[in-house]
Amino acid sequence: MFTRIGRERGFAPVTRAGYEAQRGPDGPFLIGDAATVAARAREISDELGGISRLTVQMTNGKMAHEKMLRSIELLGSTVIPQVNGIAVS
Repeated sequence: MFTRIGRERGFAPVTRAGYEAQRGPDGPFLIGDAATVAARAREISDELGGISRLTVQMTNGKMAHEKMLRSIELLGSTVIPQVNGIAVS
C-alpha cells in the first residue's frame, strides 16, 4: 500500500532497509515497549531543544483492535508519565 501511494506521489518505493532505519534507535518511529518508547520520546525532545507536544499516529490494519486499545492505554498510563519524569509503578 505505501509503495503504491508513494508512487502516486513521486516517492521512492518502501523497502525493508528503509523501514528498519526508521524504526532504529535514531529513526522517527517510536516502536517498542513503554520504556523504550518513553526513552526515545525524551531523546527526540532533547534533540529538538524541548517539545511540549507529541502527535502519535497509530494505524495498522493488521493489529487487533484490543491490542491497539492496550497501546493507547499504555501511552497514557505509562509512556507519558515516564516522558514527564514521573515514576510509574
